[in-house]
Amino acid sequence: MGNVDGTQIPIGGDVITAIDGVEMKGIYDLILFMQRNKRPGDPISLSIIRGGAQQVIVVTLGIRPS
Repeated sequence: MGNVDGTQIPIGGDVITAIDGVEMKGIYDLILFMQRNKRPGDPISLSIIRGGAQQVIVVTLGIRPS
């Protein structure tokens, strides 16, 4: 279980909290940010919660599969 904004939720993977330092409050923030600012091949910095610990990882975007 994880704690997101004071609510306990089951966590089965990483929770993205920010992209390139921009806070993400939900999936729509993430989608809008990616559409407006990023393209395949761009590196991005993800702030995530993994296993209860906050981490920052850098990934390079790929092309969305068909």
